[in-house]
Amino acid sequence: MYSLSIIILNFNTFELTCQCISSVLDTNKSISDVEIIVIDNGSNEKTEIEFVDLFPSIKYHRNEENLGFAKANNIGLSLASKEYVLLLNSDVKITIDDTLFRCLEKIKSFNAPVTLSPSLKTENGNYQVSYGPLPSIGREILLSIFIHKIIPSNFKKEYLFKFIGDEERKIRKGWLAATCLFFKRELLKDLQEERLYDQTFLYGEELFWGYFWNKIGVLQYYCNQESIVHLVGQSSKTNSNYSVSKRKAHQIYGEYLFLKFRYNRISLCIYYLIRLFRLSILSIFDKKMILARSMTVDILSSRFIDKYPYIINE
Repeated sequence: MYSLSIIILNFNTFELTCQCISSVLDTNKSISDVEIIVIDNGSNEKTEIEFVDLFPSIKYHRNEENLGFAKANNIGLSLASKEYVLLLNSDVKITIDDTLFRCLEKIKSFNAPVTLSPSLKTENGNYQVSYGPLPSIGREILLSIFIHKIIPSNFKKEYLFKFIGDEERKIRKGWLAATCLFFKRELLKDLQEERLYDQTFLYGEELFWGYFWNKIGVLQYYCNQESIVHLVGQSSKTNSNYSVSKRKAHQIYGEYLFLKFRYNRISLCIYYLIRLFRLSILSIFDKKMILARSMTVDILSSRFIDKYPYIINE
């Protein structure tokens, strides 16, 4: 009934990637036509031989260097041959039988173009944020005057201020997590160059993808009825020097690229000045905001890349 191409990126995460592939094979009971495509992003720990020895049926492609998340996924999509595709992080475990089949059933039930993500949970069963709003000047103003603290919960939900893990969500102006993302391969034909936007390296692509899905009328759907386990950040934790500050720098730079694409220089400056005002207040009460405030200053002073050079190639 269904055919599915599953694209999994590997960058020095051999054990995680093998665990991910095994979980797919062990829990898939109903989709007979499945191809698993492993895109190696220039790893230096294992080779194709080790993967194919364990999983003879997979397709394996090696990039000579780390091209980043979005570009590597586009390479995987160019190799995909099935009706549906699934972009799957290597730090994901499928733990419930036929999760993938039921996700495809849900997509089919819409009778409309849709992308779908199941709920993402930690190993302890806690929900992880899986969708959100696109950043904008208007939203930043509302956050800065803290009016979102008193507005009705329905308004928060409608405009994606609040993530609710145990409720389904149809997202028309926002982003959906790409950790475990399903869609029909034919949707790519309506995108520019018939591919996902890939001018980001690590983080930020979900904002662009959400923006372009919205633009061509594709519904993004958060399916709370299905869930997978996501070992947060393990697929990008490639060495002992990886840290919270590095992750935050990648996230902020990815958002910056999206805002730079969306706004002119003056509007971009206004956005970050408003954010700086908000974070300056919050950092008085919450020390966790100090790092975000410092990075906002670095963006405004055009020294972000000089201070965090790894964001463009790590």
